This record gives sequence, C-alpha cells and structure tokens, in this order.
Amino acid sequence: MKIKFDRLYHSLQSLSFLCWLMLEGNNITILPDSVGKLKELVRLDLRKNKISILPNSIGNLKELTELNLSYNYLFKRSLALTFLFFLLIISTRDYIILL
Repeated sequence: MKIKFDRLYHSLQSLSFLCWLMLEGNNITILPDSVGKLKELVRLDLRKNKISILPNSIGNLKELTELNLSYNYLFKRSLALTFLFFLLIISTRDYIILL
C-alpha cells in the first residue's frame, strides 16, 4: 500500500509509542520531521524509497538500533546519526555499516 506524504506526516505525530516502522517501497522522497517524535522507535525500515536526505530530527530517536536505508538516493550520511548511540546497524544500498 502506497502512503501519501501528508497522511504519513499526520500519522507519525500520533504514534509516539511505536517500536518498529516499516515503510518499504512507498516512493517516499522526504521523511517528515515528525519522525523524530517516535521516541520509542527501535527499528526503522525505509528500503526502496526515494529519500535523498534525512531530517535532523532523526537524531532524536535515541532507542533506534536498526536503520535500513537500502535503495534510496542518499547523497551523504546525516550528521544527526552521530547522536544515535544505540544504533548498531545502518544498511545502505550495497553494504552495511556496523557502528
């Protein structure tokens, strides 16, 4: 099921206790800043979208341990990821970065 951006933006604001979010293959181009409000998020799967940059608010996801960004259009690693101390695995298109 494809998700429209405006629906995603509003939905994320009300899911503060969500632990796992899978948004694979939805042609998402921009991840809304409201993703940073998901304080309990442990796994975030954004595979097969069209995301080119991550919002700085992703640095608020202090419980995040797994982030899958495979098959997106990321140009550079977000500095906000350096604040995610529990992040163990970042999956990108052709390789996995273990932190």
